[in-house]
Amino acid sequence: MKLIKIIIKTALYSTLAGSLFILILVVGPKLLGYQSYIVYSGSMEPSVPMGALVVAKPVDPATIEVGDIIVFHSPDQGVILTHRVIAAQEVDGQPLFHTKGDANDFIDPTTLKFDDKVGKVVYDIPWMGYFLAYIGGPMGRFLPIVVPGIALFILARRNSQHSSDQPKGARDVG
Repeated sequence: MKLIKIIIKTALYSTLAGSLFILILVVGPKLLGYQSYIVYSGSMEPSVPMGALVVAKPVDPATIEVGDIIVFHSPDQGVILTHRVIAAQEVDGQPLFHTKGDANDFIDPTTLKFDDKVGKVVYDIPWMGYFLAYIGGPMGRFLPIVVPGIALFILARRNSQHSSDQPKGARDVG
């Protein structure tokens, strides 16, 4: 009986700790002005693996240098990309960047203007993007509610069975 209580309490505390961790991981960067993105392709491997969570911050275009990894909205593909800056220039006072995925054999076809909402990658966490994508899906939203609910139900049922097994006036000392 005590083992079951320990297992259930451990499951509940683990769920709470995991939820707090995810909250900090997702909301924390936003509170500090950063944005997080999930990498869905292998174009930056091995530097940034597919399934990684990248955290980027908005930056002054003057701080972006060749070799930096940036996150930007690709005007020709309509998606957000994480690629490396391979060349930078200024035309009529406007910074322009040429980018390329490390694993790609080709340079990105569009010259990136800074007004395309560029962010500089601060760090990445391999595999965390897969995890966040999972918990953002239907099953991931379902489990954090159902697992603790089932654990509480089992615990309540065990407690009611345990108390009904004792003679009236008896106390549980363990």
